[in-house]
Amino acid sequence: MWGSDWPHTQHESEHRFSDSLNWALQHIQRPQDRQNILYRTAAAFYNIKGDDI
Repeated sequence: MWGSDWPHTQHESEHRFSDSLNWALQHIQRPQDRQNILYRTAAAFYNIKGDDI
């Protein structure tokens, strides 16, 4: 599951969210893997229902 400041908690002055997200998008090549990591896992954890899950 992706977190907004993970893996750089309390280091916001050194690493921006956009840096981490760009890294993930560069290294997670398969669209299905991106969906699972960036969206579906959190949606399942928080029991979020919707058409886009």
